[in-house]
Amino acid sequence: IGIGYETLKVTSASPTDNIAIGYQALMGANNGATGVTGSANSAIGSSALWSNTTGSNNIANGGGALPRNTTGSGNISSGGQSLFANTTGSNNIANGNNSLTTNTTGSYNIGMGTGTLLWNAIGSYNIALGAEAGRNIGTSTNNIFIGYRSGYGLGASNNYDSSNNVALGYQAGYSMATTTGNLFLGYQAGDSQTIGNYNILLGYNSNQASTTGSNQLNIGNL
Repeated sequence: IGIGYETLKVTSASPTDNIAIGYQALMGANNGATGVTGSANSAIGSSALWSNTTGSNNIANGGGALPRNTTGSGNISSGGQSLFANTTGSNNIANGNNSLTTNTTGSYNIGMGTGTLLWNAIGSYNIALGAEAGRNIGTSTNNIFIGYRSGYGLGASNNYDSSNNVALGYQAGYSMATTTGNLFLGYQAGDSQTIGNYNILLGYNSNQASTTGSNQLNIGNL
């Protein structure tokens, strides 16, 4: 089903169950010169799934959602420019404007909220819930960030590399740059930690003796 100018511009005989609604939705790569062969895609919004070729089982809802996807499959993109740069990444969920915007090949990520995992490029298995949670991660994997700007990262488009961290709470782990295996739980817990590994900081505004140290424990600033 195609509704709108140049939707499903070129298709082969094989694709089935595609829905394209909006200007150039599911148009096909190379301005439609490369046909769409993927099946069971839903593209609603201007340029949604614009370049898709063999990718299947994708849902793109919003202007500029998943426009560069070619072979990635099983993605859900809801919000303007969510998963905008995704090409081959699969099984990602991006809900919110500019969520997972720069993801290209990363897979199995979940970003829910405006600007979540914004600068993630190739990192996989990350979960970010809350506006701008995990905003500046680039190649990081296996992180859980829940709360406004939790795991935010230093500087705009810093593309930091931190893996296997858990930050729960408003701005918990806000300043992390290169860290591994940390647990930050509470309002602004570990918000000044930049580098350092295997720290446990629990409680309201709990911080560590060294912002670059490792193996530190703080429970309620006691």
